[in-house]
Amino acid sequence: MELNQALVRQLFEYLDGTLVWKVTNSNRAKAGTIAGTEKEHGYRSLRINRKPFHVHRIIFLWHHGYLPNVVDHIDGNPRNNCIENLREATFKQNQGNRRKSDRGSTPKGVDWKPRTGKWQARITINGKQKYLGVFATAEDAHAAYTKAAGEYFGVFARTSQSPLAGNPDRSRDCRCVLGFDAADRHRLVGLDGETGNLA
Repeated sequence: MELNQALVRQLFEYLDGTLVWKVTNSNRAKAGTIAGTEKEHGYRSLRINRKPFHVHRIIFLWHHGYLPNVVDHIDGNPRNNCIENLREATFKQNQGNRRKSDRGSTPKGVDWKPRTGKWQARITINGKQKYLGVFATAEDAHAAYTKAAGEYFGVFARTSQSPLAGNPDRSRDCRCVLGFDAADRHRLVGLDGETGNLA
């Protein structure tokens, strides 16, 4: 059976960033339950005809009718699967929107080099590191990174750890960071918080 919009709309209901099974698919995937299991790094996965898929990709297909090679989370939060937070991207654009790999205090794209006593700026483009120079301050090095990120990644550039980096207006679009909001709870008959089952 081909994966397409008609099939996913037959299988799931979309409720502000969450997919709910409309049919019983297995002992674990019953009608009325929230689809998918959270995996490492916060991504939810599910199976359709025994094939694994990320939930955010199925949500994109449910709304747009096609499945691009890459679906990007605008705010960088893999738990925020609201359709307003999902966009088609190239691999390069998706890489530009990645968070800093370590959670240290230095800005993204910046490293302290004790041997020289200076701050180095670098950026990763298509999986390769590009050296941007050394600077007296972390702020100057980060400014060099920010400029390069804007040139290479455009609106996909993430220049800080902030989930809404570069565009505070995005917060208006992303209504539901973790699934159901208060309005959904009133609209639905009920939600069992323990199992995620619709009552």
